[in-house]
Amino acid sequence: MNNLRVVMLAAVTLAGTTGIALGGDMSAHAIHCGDILGPKGHFQLQQDLDCSAVPPPLNQMTALTIQDGATLDLNGHIVTCGSQNVRCVVLTGTGTQLLDGVIRGGFASALWIDGKGGHTVKNVTTLIGEDQIVVLSDNNRLVNVMAFAANAFVISGNNNRITDSIAECGPSPVGLPCIVVRGDGNRLVDNFVTTPDGFQIGLSIEGNNNVVEKNRAILNRGGLVTGGGGIVVTGMGNDITNNTAFFNTPVDLQDKNGDCAHNKWKSNTFGTRDPACIQ
Repeated sequence: MNNLRVVMLAAVTLAGTTGIALGGDMSAHAIHCGDILGPKGHFQLQQDLDCSAVPPPLNQMTALTIQDGATLDLNGHIVTCGSQNVRCVVLTGTGTQLLDGVIRGGFASALWIDGKGGHTVKNVTTLIGEDQIVVLSDNNRLVNVMAFAANAFVISGNNNRITDSIAECGPSPVGLPCIVVRGDGNRLVDNFVTTPDGFQIGLSIEGNNNVVEKNRAILNRGGLVTGGGGIVVTGMGNDITNNTAFFNTPVDLQDKNGDCAHNKWKSNTFGTRDPACIQ
């Protein structure tokens, strides 16, 4: 895990809500709750933004929207959402960037990534909330992202790349895995997943033709109802190589196809496995 930085939480500053669309290069423009940033332009948060106590308009359930080639540099600051913000920050359209800061809260998700895709999220931490990071679109890149919540990553899109990231999950009210990959052709490389206080699967690969390489799944404690394990694969054509899995319950590595013919398991380090052909 390289260059994982801990973002220190600071006191938040209450801001008003405008819900306006901002385009062009507006790095000095004050950003408010409800703003839509883009298309294009580089925006920089100048102070913490607290949207938790500001009720949005009925048609605006998102604190910030970044669209179509715009970049938001959080600049080390915090965007805070409450239960009225169903999605705290949304990346939509094509080719947006979200950089360097903290997203705190959001009733359904802290970070929602949709549109046509090709978005980049780098050096961002998400805290609290239900599904912290939901990825619906394709060809996105998430680097050095830390998610602490009931469910950390829900990857439903295809051909995304998640690297050098941390997922730490607590008890999930619906029993979702800490990281679940439902799409195809995604690459998960050099990530860490743990659920020390939950009863969940650490990393669940439900899609096909994904690459799962050099990840660490430690202390994921499954239960009889929700199931569990460190890395659990139900899809086919996946490449699971050079991962490390220890202290997971009931098993470190599991292929629910019941064999090693549907997926490639090679050079993994683990304590327990099911079936015995897993390498």
